[in-house]
Amino acid sequence: MYLIVMNRVDCLHDFGSTMMPIFFRKLNKKIFFLHQLIVFLSFLALFSVSCAENSIPGDDLGVIVYDKGPTKKQGMDIPSIEGMQFEVQGPYCVLAGYTTVISPANPDPGDPLGHVTVGAYDMLQHLLAQTVSDDNGHFVMAVPIPDNGTRGYVQVKKEGFPIIRQFDRPLETNWTNMRLHMTRDLMYETPRKILKQQDNRGYIQGSVYMLKSEDQIPGVSVKASSGRVAYLQNGAIPAYDLTRTGKHGVFFVANTDIGPVTLDIFYKDKKVASMTVLTWPDKVLTQVGVPLPDALFQKK
Repeated sequence: MYLIVMNRVDCLHDFGSTMMPIFFRKLNKKIFFLHQLIVFLSFLALFSVSCAENSIPGDDLGVIVYDKGPTKKQGMDIPSIEGMQFEVQGPYCVLAGYTTVISPANPDPGDPLGHVTVGAYDMLQHLLAQTVSDDNGHFVMAVPIPDNGTRGYVQVKKEGFPIIRQFDRPLETNWTNMRLHMTRDLMYETPRKILKQQDNRGYIQGSVYMLKSEDQIPGVSVKASSGRVAYLQNGAIPAYDLTRTGKHGVFFVANTDIGPVTLDIFYKDKKVASMTVLTWPDKVLTQVGVPLPDALFQKK
């Protein structure tokens, strides 16, 4: 048997995530609708930063689970996979966590969203494993480590929502406490409109964070092999005229070529990381988490 997927996790109560600031109100009736979009965008930034907590975008994909029952991280119960058995041939890693939907009414932590299809893919877009979250959004699955490298992505899909494909840490260790946030409507469309994103081009939304502390990193610049890079201003709106990440560590790459896109990451004009992700047309969101060693940012 290739693999058995189990949809069960042990006590997962707290759906905490990073909060964004509250933004100003505009009273001019003519621009009220635009104001709503900007407010929704602020919550979209929360969605992006979550990459650093889950670490696949690992934000946002993980913490290794040791066989000692649930542990706690930042006040959250991390699901235990102790006692679970997976019939998988060869080496594998375990992905465990929950799916939520964020909205203006509940941007943090979002509402549990069940029956979301979660799949792990290699860089050749071969499906490695797939499961569906339960009524409460919980999921667990074993993913065979691909022979063609440990890089890959996790796809989150549910009818009525944009498809999200997350890139972050390699598929080589257990990723637990995956907080896979979905969004739609204005919260999804706002930055695309501001950046003049075309539906037949690729679109990337990412964040840069410290590997261990998961703190977002300001002052980072990104160079992409195609597309145009923008950064989230500390106020709310993505802008092309900025040159580095703000305090939330969020960046965008709009209108990329379809297919592989290489992102080079610079800090203080020194290249500190490089990663290749994939993009697709038709409003698929490529979400990227870029974990950097904490030691790069420690004061000497």
